[in-house]
Amino acid sequence: MNPFLKRTEGIGRTGVASERKTAKSLKGRQTISSGNQLGDKGDIEFQLGDMEVRAENKATEKDSYRLQYEELCKIVHEAVAKNQVPAFIINFTSGNGKPRKHGRWLCFPVEFLK
Repeated sequence: MNPFLKRTEGIGRTGVASERKTAKSLKGRQTISSGNQLGDKGDIEFQLGDMEVRAENKATEKDSYRLQYEELCKIVHEAVAKNQVPAFIINFTSGNGKPRKHGRWLCFPVEFLK
């Protein structure tokens, strides 16, 4: 692994696989060290129509994910700082990062949709 891409804390095997697969499926890029670097926050950047999107990506093997308002505000702040649209991705996975059927969700704040 590239030492410049090392994280200071782990996100787990499922999270790593999910982030990589999600970025690839959206034809986007993973941010360096999964957003752990100053000036390059969030997990994934991708293009959606004419919108440049910065997304936080979360994965779980469980049947639910507790999404908190502060998580959403964090990605809004990070995206706006880069002149991008914020998004939050939740992946319900089978454990190896592969999403379950209808298990990938993409959330946007309505006011950013044009």
